[in-house]
Amino acid sequence: MVPAATPPSIAPEPPAAPRATRKCSSCGTTLDPLGPRPFRTAAVGELPEAVVTLELFFCSQCGKVEFYSTP
Repeated sequence: MVPAATPPSIAPEPPAAPRATRKCSSCGTTLDPLGPRPFRTAAVGELPEAVVTLELFFCSQCGKVEFYSTP
């Protein structure tokens, strides 16, 4: 049996709105929401640099981190 993983040391942010329950794509365990996080994208060609917000989720069973776009 694999020991339970610990979430990354990122301070959780309050959720903007209620979110649907998400399951880990690897093991099927319910993911722990860690809140929305801003990510900066690089400028490519003529496209400018931008900041996108992604919802961060953590699996306490296998340690996987998953990102989902916010609505």
